Amino acid sequence: MFSLEVVEGRQGLHRYFAGALTWGELDRLVTFPENLVRELDEDQEMQRSLARKRITDLVEYLREDDHFFSALTLIMLPRHLEHPVEDSSDFSFEPHQKDGFVAKTGTLRFSGSIRLFPADGQHRARAGIRALTTNPTLADECIPVVLLPYVNPDQVRQLFSDLNLNAKPVNKTIGYAFDSRDPISRMAKQLASDIPLFGGRVNRRTNSLPRSSTNVVTLNTLVEGTRSILEGLTKRMGSGDPRELLGEEHFDKVYQEVRDIWQTLIDAFPDWQWLMEGKVSAGDLRDRFVFPHGLGWLALTSLVGSLLQDGDGWREAFARTVTSIDWTRSSTDLKGLAVYDGKISNTRTSVKATTDFALAVYRRQAHRVERTLSPAS
Repeated sequence: MFSLEVVEGRQGLHRYFAGALTWGELDRLVTFPENLVRELDEDQEMQRSLARKRITDLVEYLREDDHFFSALTLIMLPRHLEHPVEDSSDFSFEPHQKDGFVAKTGTLRFSGSIRLFPADGQHRARAGIRALTTNPTLADECIPVVLLPYVNPDQVRQLFSDLNLNAKPVNKTIGYAFDSRDPISRMAKQLASDIPLFGGRVNRRTNSLPRSSTNVVTLNTLVEGTRSILEGLTKRMGSGDPRELLGEEHFDKVYQEVRDIWQTLIDAFPDWQWLMEGKVSAGDLRDRFVFPHGLGWLALTSLVGSLLQDGDGWREAFARTVTSIDWTRSSTDLKGLAVYDGKISNTRTSVKATTDFALAVYRRQAHRVERTLSPAS
C-alpha cells in the first residue's frame, strides 16, 4: 500500500487531492498513453500531442540548479477500467481530525495496482523520468501533483483534452523577457537598451508588430537574430555551441563584438537613420520594405552568421550584398521568397529562402571580384 499526505478539494464535478511525489515514485507509478491504447486511446489521439524536442529541452533544463516544474495532473487509474476507482478497495482517503471537525488534509492510500496517468504534464513527467538515467539523485526530488480518482474512460479523455487545449503557453517574446538564465536572451535584452535604434523600440510582449506599432523589432526576433550571429562567431572560432562563448569570463568581450555586428547590419540601411530623425515611421518602413520585418531581421542576421566564417572582410561583403538586393515589397528579387501576393511571409521557410538568395548574390559578387583580381591568362 502506498500513502502520501494530501489536501482534498473539489472543482466542478471533480474531486482531487493535492500533494507531492518523488521522481523515483513517479517512475514506478506513471503510465503513458502508448501503454493504454487498447484501454483508453484506440485512435492514439493522446500520443499525437507529444513533442519529443520539448522533452529533450526539459531534460536539459532539469540540469539547472534552480529548475522548477509546476504540478502534474494525474488520473488514478485502477488496473481494470470497468468501474470507478472510488468503488475499488485499492483506494482510500483518511481525513485528519482537528478539534471535532474533519479537515481537508489527510492521508491518501492506494495499492500497487493503481496507475497514474498524466492528463496534464506528460512532457514534464517523461522528462523527469528520463533524466533519472543520467542523474539518479533526482529520484528523491519532490514534484507537486494533483491526483484525480478515475471515473470512466470518457472522463480521462475529456480531462486530457480540456487541460491541453485550454492551457496556453506564453509566447516566446514574453518568455525571453522574463528569462534571467539564458545568456543569449540576457545579451539580447542588453542590446535592446544599448543600440540606439532599439532603445524604446523593442516589443517585449508579442511576437508581431502591427502597422501602428512604433517598435522596430520584437524581443523574440532580437534573441533569434543574436543566436544566428553567435553561431557564426562560434563556427569561425571552430567551436560548437554558441553558449561556450558566453561564460562570465568571455561575456563582455563577446557582447561588444555582437553589438558592433548588429550596428553594422543596421547602418547598411540608411532608412533606419531617417526613422531615428523622425522623417519616417516604423510602420511606413514596414509598408514599403521587407528588411524591417521579422523575416528581414532574421534573414540578415543569418546572412551575417554565414559571412562571419569568411574572416575580417565580411563587413564589406555584407554591404555589397544587401545594397545589391531590392528590398521593396514590390521587388522581383524577393517575390515568391519573402513576399507572396504583396504580403510578407514570416515563416522559417521564407527566412531560409531569403537568406539563400542573399548568399547566392554574395557568391556571384565574390566570383566577379575574384575574376577581376586574377591576372590575365
